[in-house]
Amino acid sequence: MSTVETITQSLPTLTLQNKSDNSEATKQEEPYKYAHLLPVFPKDEHYPPLTPFEHTDPGLRALSHPNPRAFLDNATSVIDLTPRLGSEIRGVNLAELDSTGRDQLALEVARRGLLVFRDQQDFIDRGIDFYREWGSYFGRLHIHPTSGHPEARPRFTSSTAMQTPPTTLSSRTGSGQPCGTRTSRTSSSHLA
Repeated sequence: MSTVETITQSLPTLTLQNKSDNSEATKQEEPYKYAHLLPVFPKDEHYPPLTPFEHTDPGLRALSHPNPRAFLDNATSVIDLTPRLGSEIRGVNLAELDSTGRDQLALEVARRGLLVFRDQQDFIDRGIDFYREWGSYFGRLHIHPTSGHPEARPRFTSSTAMQTPPTTLSSRTGSGQPCGTRTSRTSSSHLA
């Protein structure tokens, strides 16, 4: 018969440091600029089920415009990621779109399924109240009851990993998303 003895001991903590730069500025950590968007997962939150509601599709309104894709006229780059799904767009400031531009955006999201907007620092820096107003333009907001959200903001889902992410819009989720992701990463923030 053999005996087994378990020994438990603490290991020292290791910290990685950059040896090439010993200045005081690098020793002080900068606070994360978007900490207010980091998710919380309160276990005591319970929400009523989603109830039926009337929805008016802003993309439908864009069909009555002379050029339903005019919001892309000043884009510096529009690259279709695949022939039928997804486009990457540069040179369009989402925060500055008027109602006509937002209608056209909604139609383009419905047409392409996924749009990735680069260089959206102005949009991201406008804050959570702006996100709510902006997302409400496209329809009623609802709560994703199983997702993390910024503190006291259950109508947003959030998990942010990058400091200056692009903004992604997807017709699959029906949401305008200030995003913490590049197209090849999975961490994101969703306005729902």
